Amino acid sequence: MHFRNLPVQNHAPFVIVRVMHLDTPTVAFITVLVVCLESGILTALWVIHRGMRGVGHWAAGALVISVGVLGVYLRSDALPSASLVVANLFIIGGYVLTWWGIEAFFERPLPYRFGIAILVVAAVALIYFTATDNSRIRIVVLLACFALLSALRIYSMLRDVRPSTRFSQVLASLALGIHAIYFL
Repeated sequence: MHFRNLPVQNHAPFVIVRVMHLDTPTVAFITVLVVCLESGILTALWVIHRGMRGVGHWAAGALVISVGVLGVYLRSDALPSASLVVANLFIIGGYVLTWWGIEAFFERPLPYRFGIAILVVAAVALIYFTATDNSRIRIVVLLACFALLSALRIYSMLRDVRPSTRFSQVLASLALGIHAIYFL
C-alpha cells in the first residue's frame, strides 16, 4: 500500500493527517517477528550464560508461542479445525514453558506434571469444543488457560520475593497481571 493511497482526515484547518489501517494478520505477523527476535536474544543469552537457569525455557517458550500464533493465521484449508487446535496447543505450551522458566530461574523444582496436565485438559477441551462446533466455548477455554498460566507465572514471581530483586519481581508481576487481566 502506498502512502498516497491512504485516506486523509482533516483535524484542524491547516493539518492533514494520513491514516494508516493495519489489519489483524499484519499485526500478528509483526508480533511473531518481534517474539522471534526475543527468542533469538534469549537463546544467545542462554548460550553465553549456560549457568543462568530458566533462560532456555523462556527462549523455547517464546519460539513455541510464535509458531502457534503463526499456525493460527496460516491454518490449513484441508483440516482447519485440527490445525487450529494444534496451533492453540502450541501457544498454551509456550506459556507453560515460560512458567517453567520462572520456576527454574528461582531454582525451584519444575512442576512438569501440573504443566502437562494443563496441556492435556486444554487439548481435550479444545478438541471436544472444536468437534461440536462450539467456537465460543473453545475461545473461553483458551482464554481461561492463558489467564490461569499468567496467574501461575505471577504466583511464581511473587512466591519468594528477594530483597535484591524485589523491584524487578514486582514490576514483572505487574506486567504479567496486566497480561492476565487482558485475557479475562
